[in-house]
Amino acid sequence: MSGAALSLGEIEALGQKAARGAGLDWGLAEEAGWAARMLAASGLPGPELLALALAGGPGRAPTVGPGGWRGDGPLCPVRTGAALADFAGLPAGLSDAGLRIDPVRAPALLLPFVALAAARIGRPLAVDWGGGQGLAGHGTLTAAGYVMTPVAAVAVTRSARGPDAVGAPPRRAVAPEARAALEALALDTTVPPSDTSRADAGAGGDDND
Repeated sequence: MSGAALSLGEIEALGQKAARGAGLDWGLAEEAGWAARMLAASGLPGPELLALALAGGPGRAPTVGPGGWRGDGPLCPVRTGAALADFAGLPAGLSDAGLRIDPVRAPALLLPFVALAAARIGRPLAVDWGGGQGLAGHGTLTAAGYVMTPVAAVAVTRSARGPDAVGAPPRRAVAPEARAALEALALDTTVPPSDTSRADAGAGGDDND
């Protein structure tokens, strides 16, 4: 069942705080929020995918190498996606033969980062995670098949065609369970009050004239 609608800005802010609460540093947390927003703007379940990715913790970064990226356990889609964008066009990144990546959590969350990589090499890219597929290029992305795959190996290859542009909706309904999970993680970014902060919250001097 769909929940209350959030604006794209609200989705990005919530995703950023949730990713930070899950243990990602602020830079990667910003990337996570942006990815959730970009997916939502393309009509895809960005907040739900981020909640799925963060459910077991932030996951691991890939070991980067030509032709294939390895991982000791499920890879984090945010860390993997950021590396994919960084290594686009380099020998350890996307070669003409494509790139195979060890199992990634919520692999459809890679799509916004693949769109960045596609823009950097000037070529649309196709993504396959077994039960689902996506296309990305020039700031646009689409997906088909089973988008909410929890964990799967990924293949990224060059594509002869790019995705059609999708109009960004101003607001998007978010599944209640996904929103609750993100909000719970976001609360972990709140610093508990200390004795000093409680004391400082009071009046600093005598207000009596």
